[in-house]
Amino acid sequence: NYSIGIEMFQEALRIRLLTSGKDSANVAMTLLKMGALHAREGYYADALDRLEGALRIRRDRVKRAKSKKQQQEQAARQAFEESMDNEYAVDMARLAEIQTLMTELVATEEIELGMVVYCMGNVHAMCKEYDTAIKYYEESLELRRKYVANESSLSVAVLEMHVADTLHNLGHVYDERNEYDKALECYREALAIKRCYNVTQHAADEMTKSHSSKSSSMTKAHIESEEQIVFYNGQSQSLLTIEEDEDGSSGGTSSDRLDGLSFDHNGTLSYA
Repeated sequence: NYSIGIEMFQEALRIRLLTSGKDSANVAMTLLKMGALHAREGYYADALDRLEGALRIRRDRVKRAKSKKQQQEQAARQAFEESMDNEYAVDMARLAEIQTLMTELVATEEIELGMVVYCMGNVHAMCKEYDTAIKYYEESLELRRKYVANESSLSVAVLEMHVADTLHNLGHVYDERNEYDKALECYREALAIKRCYNVTQHAADEMTKSHSSKSSSMTKAHIESEEQIVFYNGQSQSLLTIEEDEDGSSGGTSSDRLDGLSFDHNGTLSYA
């Protein structure tokens, strides 16, 4: 029920504003989900209002993460230079660890920004504001492609599917504008990614079946927990599952279909 859903989101937003702060990832995620729900019901002005709030938070968080990373890099260089001048040992492993953490922080924030920007593009496309939709889709593509090669295998699959979804929707917009060459280019690239994913997923399915058959001593509960790594609703879709983390970040996409639109498990939306 739309009214009940919005009422519950408003209460969640109130609580998260009090407990997490107005610029928290949790508040951004709640606004994102509220925007998706408004859009699904056709309340596009309300959807954009919530999404713009989420967008402001995400952009600010990216800026702060980059600034913090820069400060840490400067501190690391200074510590190294002082160690050379004063002949004392500096823990290079620890400095490298801090650098890695800062890089991962920036990556996480930019990936989440890419999700919000993508949803902004979707709503503008629904409003037939195609120029604005293209702008947001292109920004989302840039952010999502940036990290595909730098993540773990699970994250690579998730991000590649995000790229494919964005290309598909961008192709739809070009199709609506009668720019068929551009539309076909986007559709072909999206199709190639999804075909590649299906091949990879088939291999994962076969490996899981083999693992289960060789592990007859495992308890039923253990087997079920293992299969959840690969299977979602009886299909090999776990790499597309999103679960919101405690910090308000998200992973992949697990979609429910409704009225020609695809709504991701975390509340985002795309064209079917």
